Formats: sequence, structure tokens, C-alpha cells
Amino acid sequence: MSGPMVPRLGLVDRLRQPEYVGENRCIPCTVVNVLIALVLAGTAALVAPPLGVGVLVAALAAIYLRGYLVPYTPTLTKRYFPDRVLRWFDKDPTFRDVERPEDVEDIDVETLLYEMGVVTECEDIDDLCLEPAFQRAWRDEIESLRAKDSLRGDLLDLLGLDDEHEIEEYGDGARVVRVDGQHVGQWESDAALVADLAADEILAQWDDGWADLHVVNRSEVLSSLRLFLEQCPNCDAPVTIDQDRARSCCLAIEVAVMTCEACGARVFEFQLDEEL
Repeated sequence: MSGPMVPRLGLVDRLRQPEYVGENRCIPCTVVNVLIALVLAGTAALVAPPLGVGVLVAALAAIYLRGYLVPYTPTLTKRYFPDRVLRWFDKDPTFRDVERPEDVEDIDVETLLYEMGVVTECEDIDDLCLEPAFQRAWRDEIESLRAKDSLRGDLLDLLGLDDEHEIEEYGDGARVVRVDGQHVGQWESDAALVADLAADEILAQWDDGWADLHVVNRSEVLSSLRLFLEQCPNCDAPVTIDQDRARSCCLAIEVAVMTCEACGARVFEFQLDEEL
């Protein structure tokens, strides 16, 4: 009686590196390695044209299956390529440089929140704190949104869109939103999205000028407000701040993150510079 059949992996499967190909492919790495392959093939062709063709085919096959030809290319690319170049290629919206629309004015978020009466000077420390009435209203609205089966209508209101638009939400951990197939926003988690939707609703009632702000400015205000959260919008646990490293196919950056202690949801994240 023969033993159990053991599937044999083909050569292609053994060579393939899923962490560097497909959606995970680093485009700068691919470009660099293709150029190297062309140089190697050209050099080999000077000796014998068929040899040059063979070198090129083998090199391109390695790049296709493994993501790179020269070992440690992803590490070297992240270390030595300028960030502005890597961001141009990066597929992760978190790491892209987003162009600011020309009609959007720069605002001082802290000053605006103070003038709106959303934040006030803290009683016991030299800092700004949420106005208690706003904090209670925001918390009540968060709990109301958590009880809903769908947040589609609230999301449309936040983006200033009517009901005819098609909305897609996806992501593992982070929540990415596309409208009519176009990327329009990304939140660190469902908890962060709920916090923004709730704050948007309260601010519309709190201040008559809220609706007149550009959607980009409103987004800046909403994300900054999450810095004042003390309870997680998802699980009500305390929120803590720590340092982490965010990674994509092309970049690795140091970030400060606010995280819910109990459920681990990220409610705020910002890149650290050398001074911070």
C-alpha cells in the first residue's frame, strides 16, 4: 500500500517570493533591477549575442518571480532612495504625497477650534482641553453611530456628496474609502472613522460656519480633534500614545500612534520628524 500523496512544488513556486511580488512589488526595486539586467545582458551580448538574450531572459524571470535580481535590493532601495521618489511609486495611500487643491486655504486648527468654543484652556495644566459640553455631545454621537448597521449616509454627509455616488470601503485595520472608484480618504481604523463622523455631526450643530469650510479643512480639524480623545470610540478603553514604524512596499517611517488599550484600534497616527 502506497503512502499518502505529497504534492511537489514546481520550480516556479519554489522561486516565487510572495512578499515582493504582486501587490507587494516594490516598483523602484523593479526599475533598478531591470536596468541592471539590461546592463548585464548588454555586456554578455558583446561576447555572444545568444548569451546576452539568455542572460536577459533569466534576469527578467528572476525579477518577475522574486521581485528583484540583486539580493537585498528592497532594503537598499528604502535606505538610499530619496523619500520623495519612493512616495511617487508607493501604492499605499498612507505614504503618498497628496497634492493640496489650490482653492484650499491654510488654517490654524488650534486657533479655529478655540474660536469655535470646541476647546478651552485646561484648569490644571497649561494646555488646551475639550469644552465639557462638546466632549459629552461627541461621546453621545459616537455611541449612536456604533449602534447603526451602516454608516454610508453619514460618510456621504462628511464628504459632501449626494446618495447617487458609489462608496467602497476596504482595508485590513486601516479603513480606506473610494467614491466612484477614486480614493478619497483613509482612516487609521473604524474607530477613527466613527470618531470623525461623530465630530462632523456635532460641529455642524455647534458652529454655523462649519459647513462653509472646505472638505479638506474639515478633515484637518476632525483628525486633529482625535488627539483629544480619552476613550476609544470602538471599545471605550483608555487611549495611549506610543511610537511605532509604519511600513509599505517602498517606505518605512517612524510614527507616533494613539491606540485603544483593549481592542488595539489606532485612532490617530502622525509621522515623527527628527525634532519630535
